[in-house]
Amino acid sequence: MYESLISGKRADLEKAMEHFKFELGKLRTGRANPSLVEDVMVDYYGSRTPLKQIAAINTPEPRQITIQPWDRGAISAIEGAIRESDLGINPVNDGILIRLSIPSLTEERRRDLVKVLNGKAEEGRIAVRNIREDAWKEIQDLEKKGDISGIAGLAYRSGDKTVFTPPRKLAADLNALPWPAHHLLDFGKYYLGITRAVTSSRAASVLTMRGCPYKCTFCSHHYGYGANLRKRAPADVVAEIKSLYDKYGIREIQFEDPSFTCDPGHVKEICRLIKKSGLKINWNCNVRANTSGEELFREMSEAGCRRVLLGVESGSQEMLDSMKKGVTLEQIRNTVRLAAKYKMRVNAAFILGTPGETFESARKTFDFAKELDPDYVMFSVYIPSVGGELFENLSAGG
Repeated sequence: MYESLISGKRADLEKAMEHFKFELGKLRTGRANPSLVEDVMVDYYGSRTPLKQIAAINTPEPRQITIQPWDRGAISAIEGAIRESDLGINPVNDGILIRLSIPSLTEERRRDLVKVLNGKAEEGRIAVRNIREDAWKEIQDLEKKGDISGIAGLAYRSGDKTVFTPPRKLAADLNALPWPAHHLLDFGKYYLGITRAVTSSRAASVLTMRGCPYKCTFCSHHYGYGANLRKRAPADVVAEIKSLYDKYGIREIQFEDPSFTCDPGHVKEICRLIKKSGLKINWNCNVRANTSGEELFREMSEAGCRRVLLGVESGSQEMLDSMKKGVTLEQIRNTVRLAAKYKMRVNAAFILGTPGETFESARKTFDFAKELDPDYVMFSVYIPSVGGELFENLSAGG
């Protein structure tokens, strides 16, 4: 019963140690370290933003830090923020880079550092002690409460059995949910893979809906979300994108929806609002062949779509029908033609080995992939996933 609690507290302890290491890195010891300036708060277009989220920070020499803003218009604000900080270092601004020269330590500064270090160590000890005491209190509370079987959405061990409580209700109004805690991410450490990225710009993921209205037999997406499609308001989606753009320098978006274009009207409104906002972004998404159309792809292109992922799955119509894919080979061809017309790169995904697959149907898939001639092709061997119709059928058959 206590394993998950202990695991969570172990993670808290690791975070406390990482924070302690981070605080040590911020001490000015005579050597250049990016952590000295990473969290300097900059007034970036009216929003207080950590320096590391709007600029590249490097240490080309042992006692020099360089700062290069992704938005050159922010360089004066960055210079001012550094001057107003407690670093005690005068920045040199050449209009492109800001350079900081780290002075060597004096004997007085060394003594001060020892005092600060002792204080940081004590803060770390207190943090660890508080986590330990919280864990003990939670264990005592669990022992008092006893039965947790009435809490929805849990899976836990009871003796030698695994107990699953009833699933919790899904959030009906996605607009009532807060956006992801973007301020906790260091976007400089994340990037889109070469199969999805269209630029080398800073990138982020955005989800516009939950669920999927389709029931492809190989897929288990509906297992977690159900067949109920819940969409965010287009205005809320674009507001999140604008926040990522303004606060964190994001210039490329990956829409994570498994079937982004399942509702063309929803997509068109998002595109309209992106264009209205004036945001200059590139983005990619997953598309459905049965909803592709001239107007939709034109709107997507004008709003910045530069790459689409198309789940083709098979070059055999018989196999597509057995998968309950709900698309035709001609619809797939049309989607690829539209993407080429509007200068969108195409990733085409195929699945081999679902029940009923033969050498002949697999050969059709290979030939179809060559006919489509996408920019990138992905062949996957089918592996049953929990919740999918094929998985349930195979499980029932032993």
